[in-house]
Amino acid sequence: MKTFMGKSLAATFFITSLFATSAFSLELKKWPLEEKVASSDFVFIGSVVKIIKNNQDFGYDLAVTTPTEVLKGTPPTEVNIIFNGSIPENQPSCCDTGKSYLFFVSKNPKGDYYPVNGRYGVYPLGVATKPVR
Repeated sequence: MKTFMGKSLAATFFITSLFATSAFSLELKKWPLEEKVASSDFVFIGSVVKIIKNNQDFGYDLAVTTPTEVLKGTPPTEVNIIFNGSIPENQPSCCDTGKSYLFFVSKNPKGDYYPVNGRYGVYPLGVATKPVR
């Protein structure tokens, strides 16, 4: 009886550890700052001026932003940034109209921009900023 319980317990522990390992392997890893900057087309502080909601079952919302302080690249006067997509782990803490954020973004084939490193590519700043002219 003890041998059976010991084997059952060992098998249960082994199976549980397999699931735990696979769950950790799916976790989004936070990149170092240098990697985020290198992977970005633009790095800037910007304000969200408008939200464009997705009306379809699949896709993403867009935050129309205006850069206020550019740290890398030469972004257009308005940058459409993807958020609220279909992958929860990639959703950044973004985007509220009138609020400012630090963005690390790259362009997708449709011409919109996405945060590099998923949710770790946008940082809320909580400060009011004025657009760069």
